[in-house]
Amino acid sequence: MIFKNTFKLILPNFSLTYKVFIYKIIILLLALSVAGTIGAPFIMHLVDIDFLGFLTTKLTFLIENLNLGNVFFTLKEIFLNIIDVFKGLDSTLLINVILAISVFVLIYGLIGSACELATIDCLNSNLSSKTKLSFFKSLVAKSLKSFGKTIIQFILSVPFYAILILVVYFGFSLYDNSLGVLKFIIPAIMFLAFIIVKGCHLTIFAGFSPSIIIKDEGLFKDLKTGLKLTSKKFFVVLSTSLMISFIVVLGNVFIAVYSFFAGLIFTLPITYLIISLFKIISFYEINGMRYYCGDNIRTPLKKSEQDKIKKIKNII
Repeated sequence: MIFKNTFKLILPNFSLTYKVFIYKIIILLLALSVAGTIGAPFIMHLVDIDFLGFLTTKLTFLIENLNLGNVFFTLKEIFLNIIDVFKGLDSTLLINVILAISVFVLIYGLIGSACELATIDCLNSNLSSKTKLSFFKSLVAKSLKSFGKTIIQFILSVPFYAILILVVYFGFSLYDNSLGVLKFIIPAIMFLAFIIVKGCHLTIFAGFSPSIIIKDEGLFKDLKTGLKLTSKKFFVVLSTSLMISFIVVLGNVFIAVYSFFAGLIFTLPITYLIISLFKIISFYEINGMRYYCGDNIRTPLKKSEQDKIKKIKNII
């Protein structure tokens, strides 16, 4: 029911995608402008070594020959070239680029992710009582809690980010030294590894944001509550998160490739809504909380009630 209702409730809550998109674009432009100003020496270095020319050539080739194979090949060359650029930096430029990246992550990660709690808050209001809540009003009201939540989740997510970086680095590196069928197997393994890591990450933190909105018992207690609830139906939540991760990643890739990346303007906000719906519906289902699913009211059974029914069936 979690998977089915997640996608069933996209259209009734579709208006949130526009608000998320506007907010994300504003914060992205702010982060790029501030980080770009700080990282000006590094940008000038990229101009001097003609990296921007290399990047323009690769992107032009990709646009003129757009398909999945060329997307993978182009991303591989750009990624490995970036690694070489970083290896050639002196200490001054290295500190400069680390500072610029840190500022970008701080602004976009800390402020940009504030819309998650606002989205969950609006969804909770709509699904629990058919009440329309102001997105931007909730955004302001939940900002401090959102900052704290983002910091906690980022620290706990570092191992996941590290695994993804290693998968990309070794995958691209091995691809150049591979022959024959391995040229097809390595991209597939990288894709599956990304889905598994993303699915596990989504599963672990699925209950965190809904717990902050619904329980509101303090960030660390809300984290504990979210983890405890997820563990009650861990494999159900994990399997659902893996399916959702597979669908949204594959969908975004195909739409990006066959729309010259323009389609991402629509698919990325929808992806954000899908993940938010998955989190709040998982919380409802595990807790046995009633919620509106369209015009109908869904009353899921709590796990304890499900266990009793299973015991009765076994006895019979």
